[in-house]
Amino acid sequence: MKENKARGIVRSLSVGMALLLPIVSMAQQKRAAAPTAQAGNAGQPFESVIVHEFESQIQQLMLLSAFEPDSKKIGNQEDAERLFRNTQKAVNDSQDEGPSIAIASNLARDSAALVGYFLANYQSKENQAGLKVAAQWLQKFSVAYGEASKKPIYKQKALYWGALAKYILSDGGEGVSDMIPLREQLASEKEIAANIDLLVGYSLAISPATAQQGFNYMNQAGKDMSVYGKLGQKLTEAYVEYGLDAEGNPIGVARPGADTKITYAIQVARGMPAGIQHLVMNTSIYIWTHAGINKGQKTPGFLTDGFAGVLPVEALREQEALAYLKAQNYKQASTLYRTIANAFGNSDLGAKLDGRIWEIELLNFQKTGGIADLETTFMSLRERYRDKRKPADPDTPTYASIAEAYRKVLDQLLTTALGANASPAMKQTAIQTTMRYVKIEADRQQAYPLKAKVAQLYRSLNMFKEAVDLYLDIAKENPMKNYLLAVESQSRLAAWPTQPYFDKAAAGDAGERTKLLSIFETISQLRNGDDWFMLAHIGLLNRALGQNKKTEDLWMKALKTNMNSKLAMEAGGLLLAEFYAGKRWEDVIDLAHLFIAKKAVPTSKGRNMNYQPWLADALYNGGLADLQAQNFPRSVKHLEEFVQGFANDPRIAAATYSLAYGYKGTGKLVAALNACKIVVEKYLRYSLRPKVMLQAAEWGAADRNTWEYSFFFYTRYLTDYKNERNVPEIRMTLADLYLKRKLYGWAARLYKEQSLASNVTRAQQLAAAVKYMDIEEQYGEPKDAYAGAIRITQLAGPKDPAAMHALAFMGRYVANNKDLKGMAEIEPKLLNFSKASKEVQEAVGFVRFRRAEMMTRPIVYTENNLLIKDPEAVVKKYFDVFENEKQHYLKVCQIGITVFCAPAMLRLTVVARQGMEAIDKVTIAETLGPNRVNSFKVFKQLHLSKVQQARKDFIDQALKLARAGTTTPIWKDEVIKTLEYEGKSGVAH
Repeated sequence: MKENKARGIVRSLSVGMALLLPIVSMAQQKRAAAPTAQAGNAGQPFESVIVHEFESQIQQLMLLSAFEPDSKKIGNQEDAERLFRNTQKAVNDSQDEGPSIAIASNLARDSAALVGYFLANYQSKENQAGLKVAAQWLQKFSVAYGEASKKPIYKQKALYWGALAKYILSDGGEGVSDMIPLREQLASEKEIAANIDLLVGYSLAISPATAQQGFNYMNQAGKDMSVYGKLGQKLTEAYVEYGLDAEGNPIGVARPGADTKITYAIQVARGMPAGIQHLVMNTSIYIWTHAGINKGQKTPGFLTDGFAGVLPVEALREQEALAYLKAQNYKQASTLYRTIANAFGNSDLGAKLDGRIWEIELLNFQKTGGIADLETTFMSLRERYRDKRKPADPDTPTYASIAEAYRKVLDQLLTTALGANASPAMKQTAIQTTMRYVKIEADRQQAYPLKAKVAQLYRSLNMFKEAVDLYLDIAKENPMKNYLLAVESQSRLAAWPTQPYFDKAAAGDAGERTKLLSIFETISQLRNGDDWFMLAHIGLLNRALGQNKKTEDLWMKALKTNMNSKLAMEAGGLLLAEFYAGKRWEDVIDLAHLFIAKKAVPTSKGRNMNYQPWLADALYNGGLADLQAQNFPRSVKHLEEFVQGFANDPRIAAATYSLAYGYKGTGKLVAALNACKIVVEKYLRYSLRPKVMLQAAEWGAADRNTWEYSFFFYTRYLTDYKNERNVPEIRMTLADLYLKRKLYGWAARLYKEQSLASNVTRAQQLAAAVKYMDIEEQYGEPKDAYAGAIRITQLAGPKDPAAMHALAFMGRYVANNKDLKGMAEIEPKLLNFSKASKEVQEAVGFVRFRRAEMMTRPIVYTENNLLIKDPEAVVKKYFDVFENEKQHYLKVCQIGITVFCAPAMLRLTVVARQGMEAIDKVTIAETLGPNRVNSFKVFKQLHLSKVQQARKDFIDQALKLARAGTTTPIWKDEVIKTLEYEGKSGVAH
């Protein structure tokens, strides 16, 4: 068997050169069509896409007949490949040791099945290679099986398989002679015998010398031959009758009716699998084309009709297509190539044929100038190959290469349409054709150049909406360029100026301006949001659409980072003016600060703006507004800046006073007071200066740490505004504050001043005089307090509590001074009010206690007992002294219980003790006689007991009063410590 196999050979398509031909206008294309096609055909003649070497494959049919029983095991190519792999593994596993008879038998049978399948599907080059390997296995293991087999029939069959394998491996040169002796031994196996007859007969029939003998052998097979054998027999007869020798050379004249043998074989093959059709048609075409009488004749229909996809038939059919190409009948050639290509589907050969179809349609496009057929061809090829992987053959055209060629055609078509002489109809055709392509092109990079030119065409046709949409689409590939082009077209639709215009915008469609705004925003993002040309347009568009807040936010953010643009200054000036007009003080302040920080000057219509007065107004008014809203920190911030930066402003005093309120609100009291102090000391003509003083003084009074400020402000007020009606009230407020600070002298001075002031009511004078007296009594000079008391008595009515209070003090005063005359004078006055005033009652008690202290004399025994003549008279004398002296202290408690009652009782215990001691010292001479002495002792004891009982009563009363808390703590302690033991024990002496 020859090594020639059916395989596809592809030449390099001349697509590249064809695509480089310039695409001119339609008229030019029509004029140049014929010479262009001729030149292309003459310069690059078409070669066959399907290059197939026809050969006689009768012996494959004969072998297939021999293996046909075993080939039934394999149903499809997948099963064949699986069996081949398994057999290969088994063969490898049996290399080390000779296979057993069972393994040899199985391997021989599997090899035979593979050989039969590969013969039936011989058109595949993979199967041709597999056939050789399977034949080697068959030869090896059939021999091994035959040598091991003990039954003659098995041994002979094994030898038969071995001879068949030898025949295959030698391409028919050997093996037939080995079958001849087996013919008689296997006569009972009719199918085997018939196949041996066919192979022997074929070997003899193709040689003229033994042709008849060979046909006799083949006829001998008779009805036992298979259909494959019958096909082989008919084709062998046709081979001989067409006058061909063993090498296929015509050596004689074909006999009449020779084609009936071929026709018979073809008719039988029509219902058979593709592999059998391949064997039959390859042999039939080989015989017909090699016959001498058929040279140059048209191929008969029975060789080409009805066998789509059979390689020999399609190779023969392509010759007709090439003839059409030579005659420049591109339509017929394309139609015929399409028929051929459809038979091979998406295979590499089908792709090669589709490449030829594409090449033909390019020539037809160059000839006619009509893009429709080329587009249709491209679309059909796209559907077939767009998802196909790279073919095995590098010369096979792919969708990528075809698409590239088509894009070049479209690119040239668009270039022509963009020319000055292109008609609107041609432009529309170019647009529509190109857009149909780009909509299906998944690779955006490939489609980009075409879309860009289409967008240009849209603009040339004033189709701005379409141009914008397309520019936005291709902006994904080249953002900046195409967004800018989109802006140019969209601006036409939106009636928007190309340069930012800061005056009120003219009317325009809101929807179109919204879209333009979106494009500007996208470009701005690409430029990191710092391009003021874009920012200006975006802000102005937002304003035109009624979205002022967005403009403000955008421009303010941009101004903070980039002011290096005249547009930025215009935008800033516009915002600043609007903020000020709208009294948006905080925004004015922020923007003004921004300009100051950047050392930039905003503009309006190109002129610099003096925004300092606006800043001053914003700081002042904004600070006041924040103060009213209790946003104290921000109020302080703005007012501080106003005070520091605008010192000559007439509102400076008011601002400083408001700043004080801000400080107060933030808890900075000292700062607030200092601000008020500045107003008071610096701005003497400020109308609210008095109010500042009083407010600051009130604030300072709230905290001990800031009382000094209150002293300052109240004192300054009393000095600067002494004729004001509220001076008496302020004077008392300050005096009370001094009093809290224990500045008693300052407080007393103010109270005294108040008590003597002429513009003060009598009630206010009286109240001040009381305060003055009390302070001086407690912390100052008693004599000054006494003067205050006298002033009280001058101002108060006789039953006025203040008068009683003053009298009580005066009583205490003369008592403390031990002024007996004064006490004598004051006591009657005090007694008049003692029942109406506890304080007066206490003063009476104190006066009487002090007089008792001064007037009570100690009872001291001064007698000489030896000289006493009347001892009873002496006892009576000292008893009377006791009775007299005790009256001073008894008067203390006669007006009621006061704090001095208990001390008076305590002092009476001393007086009683002194009286007891004096009486007890009186003695009588014992020589006077018992009755006299006894009488004296009884008399003495009677008086002594009275004094002793009085003392006991004084002790009990003093303890009772002390324990009841009627006296001062000091006196209480002294009474209890002194008398408690005596009270409990009842000790009299």
